[in-house]
Amino acid sequence: MALKIVLPVGVTVVCVDIFDTLLLRDGCSEKARFYATAREVNKLSQSKKSSIEHIFLARLTAHRWLYNLYEKRLIAEPSLREIHKIQCEMLSDEKITISVLEEAEYNFEFSSLKLNSPLVKFLVTMEKSGKKVILLSDMYLSSEFIRKILTQNNAELHCEIYMSNEIGVSKHRGNAFTWIIEKYSVAPDKIHHIGDNYASDYLIPLANKVSATFMPRNKYFYYKERILGLLTDLTLRGILNE
Repeated sequence: MALKIVLPVGVTVVCVDIFDTLLLRDGCSEKARFYATAREVNKLSQSKKSSIEHIFLARLTAHRWLYNLYEKRLIAEPSLREIHKIQCEMLSDEKITISVLEEAEYNFEFSSLKLNSPLVKFLVTMEKSGKKVILLSDMYLSSEFIRKILTQNNAELHCEIYMSNEIGVSKHRGNAFTWIIEKYSVAPDKIHHIGDNYASDYLIPLANKVSATFMPRNKYFYYKERILGLLTDLTLRGILNE
């Protein structure tokens, strides 16, 4: 990925999206990730009661249910632990605990995510020049989870990490950048955001008077993502009954 980042004069805070910007996915769909994680749960737990399909369906159902309530603004954005708690209750399997689910999640994410090395080098340079680097993601994972992945990948960053489920604001709802402005007591033009989502990583920061760099994956990634999504839906159709 060729970097084309030009910071406006006077920027002191560099804000960076995490997934598909700093940590790169391989293009598999959310359902495919949940199914692969279910396989890992099955392997770690050695459960005789819960099949891979049951583990997968419990995760998908818990995720959809909680996020449906979140989108209706009935609850705060759920964390991974809250999703896992519902999943455990649905499975009612003594061998499948929250700690097993978290370990499986980490194992899968660590094995499938790739560090965007050119961007990391750029951010290290920014930190050395005295700029504040922060990571910001709309996601149910914890900041501790992300830091562990970055550490395991030898990313020499000392940045603060903010996940929407922990701070109670999000990019896609438009209030994350106001939160950053207030937290760091800086003017909007002192912040520059970098990310791959045209709406939440580009249009929304601009609407908040924050400069931004739109950094999408290449077109082949989106072709692959679409094809893998269709293949996953076909493969799991019988399980999902959709």
